[in-house]
Amino acid sequence: MTDRYSIGQNIAALRKEAGLTQTELADRLHVSHQAISQWERGETMPDILTLPALAEIFGQTTGVLLGLEEMTPAPTDPEPAEKLFSQAEQSVPLEEDYNYTVVLEKNGVKVQSIPADIRKQIIIVLEGNCRNLTCAFTAEIRGNVQGNAEIAGGAHIGEWIGGDTAISGGATIGGDIRGDCCISGGAQISGSVTDGDLVLSGQATINGSVTGGDITTDSPLTICGNTEGDIHVHDGSDASVTVQGNVEGDIYDCGTLTVGGSIAGDVDCGDLSVAGDIGGDVDCGDLTVAGDIGGDVDCGDLTVAGDIGGDVASGSLTVGGDIGGDVDCGSLEVHGDVNGDVDCGDCHVEGNVTGDIDCGDCRVGGHVDGDISASGDVYTGHAQ
Repeated sequence: MTDRYSIGQNIAALRKEAGLTQTELADRLHVSHQAISQWERGETMPDILTLPALAEIFGQTTGVLLGLEEMTPAPTDPEPAEKLFSQAEQSVPLEEDYNYTVVLEKNGVKVQSIPADIRKQIIIVLEGNCRNLTCAFTAEIRGNVQGNAEIAGGAHIGEWIGGDTAISGGATIGGDIRGDCCISGGAQISGSVTDGDLVLSGQATINGSVTGGDITTDSPLTICGNTEGDIHVHDGSDASVTVQGNVEGDIYDCGTLTVGGSIAGDVDCGDLSVAGDIGGDVDCGDLTVAGDIGGDVDCGDLTVAGDIGGDVASGSLTVGGDIGGDVDCGSLEVHGDVNGDVDCGDCHVEGNVTGDIDCGDCRVGGHVDGDISASGDVYTGHAQ
């Protein structure tokens, strides 16, 4: 039976067999050493996106980590990395039209099981462009990948990727990604992500925009441009997200969120700061918006420079413009009108209130169309 305790024992045994300390393993996974310790004690478990990266580091399958398969034994006396290659080496040019797979051979026979320490010693370097690439080691491509790429040991790609990509072990990409992409171990992408979805595990920075699809991540993410799709943070990770441009889609389940432009969709996050407008609904912690909010808001303390189109449930609330719906909050300060009912602590509205008011002290500069129930002082410009 698979449980957290047995999985933790498996991780501890495989880590020790690989000759890694908890800190070294944590560095390779971009997590804290406390997380490794908690896994091994059975207090918590690695999430589903981390299991393949763990298995890759140990040279095993995820089934071994989960206790569903037998461990593949490492060679008792592995030969040096340079002796694993075929003795009859030939120099073969890699041209752009080649479709090829990079394999490791020992004495002319393809190696099926590779010791974890060997992966640290071998880097595949391609000096030029390639179409399709499958590699079990760290790969450096000093050009572009014009087709698909599947790289198990991390990658440095000098230019763009033209097809679908799966990389574990981290990646640095000098240009754009033009297809679906799954990267674990962290990523630095100098260009944009276009025409595909992006799945990330590990801290990532995208210097361009995300214009083709959605993003799923479990770690802090920075996007320096715009994003047209949705951003979804893996459940339980609470990772922070920064988008310096606009967000055309929705944002789900993230921690702290900072947006330098506007958000067209809905938002579900921790504390939120937006330099522009929010077009949809918001469910968050403390919220600061320099523009307008088009939908409903459920948040902590709220400061909005413009208008709110829907209902508001919040802590203290300061609005520079109007509120289009009902308000349920702590203290309330509105420089425009409230076109609904108000239930709050102290209430200060410079304009009009079309609904009822239930509050502490009440100060309304315009007229109140509904009833007023106040436990403190009441002042209105014109009560009806």
